[in-house]
Amino acid sequence: MSKPVNKYNPFLFWIITFIMSLFTKIFGIRARLPKEVKNLKPPFLLLSNRIGLFDPFVVGYFLKYRVQFVSSDAPFHTPFMRWFLSNLGVIKKKKNIRDTQMIRDLITVIKRGNSVGLFPEGTRSWTGSSLPIDPSIGKLVKLLNVPVITVKLAGMQLFNPRWFPKVRPTKVEVSYQLTLSSDQVSDLNQDEIVRNILGDLHHDEVDYQYKNMQE
Repeated sequence: MSKPVNKYNPFLFWIITFIMSLFTKIFGIRARLPKEVKNLKPPFLLLSNRIGLFDPFVVGYFLKYRVQFVSSDAPFHTPFMRWFLSNLGVIKKKKNIRDTQMIRDLITVIKRGNSVGLFPEGTRSWTGSSLPIDPSIGKLVKLLNVPVITVKLAGMQLFNPRWFPKVRPTKVEVSYQLTLSSDQVSDLNQDEIVRNILGDLHHDEVDYQYKNMQE
């Protein structure tokens, strides 16, 4: 029997939160957080596009309530990262296969009253623009039966691109949106849920940079 997913360590979360408060101020990372997201109590499902190495920390920092993210099991192969990620309550996922244990872990966290987060594109984008998402996300949303928040990271491609190991000072915007309420999750079918998620999650980094004229 697999070991149940860990709960997060409050002290480690406090340290990460303190570091991120400095990190976001130094690099001028800004958030657009509407009231319906800011006041939404857990459990909920958070979905975000994926560009930079620090995305989970940036996305999680601006929310009032903690989120336990899904990660590939690859980082868990080293002792320190296994300890670090386990104490953050990170949920492991086997790469490139359907992982039923991961689904059970998501349900466990939701039943505890905590929120979960994942990056439905499955990998970091090389261009900064959105990648296709697995349509089974609609089935997962129906299964978890909680509100869905989508997060769009804009400007991260210049700040922390996949092909460059360092961060660079530039404008980054983190935009949150309540894409599906509890009632909508119950009322909509899986295809309608996927269409709503795709509409709110889609991001064209080239178009964003053209309009904002960053260098």
